[in-house]
Amino acid sequence: MFGRGKRGDRRANVGPDASSRPDLHTPHPAPQYAPPLHTPNHAPHPHRPGGPDDDFTAFTHTPAPFTAADNSRPAAPHGHAVGSPAVRLEGVGKSYGSGSDAVHALRGVDLAIPRGTFTAVMGPSGSGKSTFLHCAAGLDKPDTGRVLLGDDDLTTMNENELTKLRRTRLGFVFQAFNLLPSLTVEKNVLLPLRLAGERAERRRATEVLSMVGLHDHARRRPAQLSGGQQQRVAIARALVTRPDVLFADEPTGALDTTTASEVLTLLRRAVDDTGATIVMVTHDPVAASYADRVVFLAAGRLAGHLHSPTPEAVAARMVALSQPVPSQSRAA
Repeated sequence: MFGRGKRGDRRANVGPDASSRPDLHTPHPAPQYAPPLHTPNHAPHPHRPGGPDDDFTAFTHTPAPFTAADNSRPAAPHGHAVGSPAVRLEGVGKSYGSGSDAVHALRGVDLAIPRGTFTAVMGPSGSGKSTFLHCAAGLDKPDTGRVLLGDDDLTTMNENELTKLRRTRLGFVFQAFNLLPSLTVEKNVLLPLRLAGERAERRRATEVLSMVGLHDHARRRPAQLSGGQQQRVAIARALVTRPDVLFADEPTGALDTTTASEVLTLLRRAVDDTGATIVMVTHDPVAASYADRVVFLAAGRLAGHLHSPTPEAVAARMVALSQPVPSQSRAA
């Protein structure tokens, strides 16, 4: 299913490597963080954890029961218990440039992402959101600190080792769907397995396409699908290898409100029903409200978080973070 099975179930995934990842410095349009006029089209999630508003320690989360035929949850990778950290950032710092022209994208970030949870990452333009995702996902190396996927330290790996890790243990979904137009939906989904030399079972493609509601579109090509359907194919492709963590960078940025809600509901179900771990960067308070926790960044530092977020609470926090820092505070 969406979650991880036994260790032997791991198959190769296709993750962006250093030569194909998005431009780390591509800015997103500065959003207007006015409180939204509507709430997301989903019911409250009773399994969202609560906690102090500014506590950045890892919390224990008990996901919804697994819905497979044997009514049991897949074992966590490497023998870790569900709810233990899937990803940890310890003192992570990242700068671009040098001297007086240096841009400090991240400044000593400490954060744990528990397994089986949905975490949204938000912050004003230039706060370090994209750099955070790229460092956490092994797409870029921090200058200081370390990033751990389970017990494996990404900061000690060379590029070949990182590429292998991204293909075997991580899933990626970006704003651009990145589907190959000449391939059918089924072949796009199975591409990660084929490129890794693994057996690309059509049964597995049917399984994940059924999960995203597109099992009857397997023979179509991307151009024959809507934008929302293409993004659902991209999610199926990311999950076909049962990754430890799925990283999503503005996955609904190119979608209309209704279609975005469908995609976000799908991601929410992947966590609640199958114990998937999702980390999503977004600028949209409504999208963030689908998560268990919203982590806020400002000027490369952690700036608080919200458990069980609502669109209004997220928007209010973003407004506060977007306010200019008083000169007296800057001096301090």
